[in-house]
Amino acid sequence: MTNYGKTQGHHCWWLTKDGKSLANFDDEKEVDAIIALQESVEDSTTSAFGDGWYDGFLDAQKLAENEDSCLEDIKEDEVRDMSEHAESKHAELKAKAA
Repeated sequence: MTNYGKTQGHHCWWLTKDGKSLANFDDEKEVDAIIALQESVEDSTTSAFGDGWYDGFLDAQKLAENEDSCLEDIKEDEVRDMSEHAESKHAELKAKAA
């Protein structure tokens, strides 16, 4: 995971990424807002991945209802567990890549 932070300069605030300065701002609140937004984006990406997986699986079950398939035998709670597992694995891969 990328580590965003801030450092106070002589007359400004610096947005940092992994300890390196990226941009400076007059107002510390602007830097805080950027950091909060980035954290929110990272969290929502992982959640969206799991939500998409879950929705896709349920759609697959609907498609398989007319064919010989065991997809419809899998309970919604099991699908949710698999979705949460997929979210965790996705988050782990993102953390390793960062």
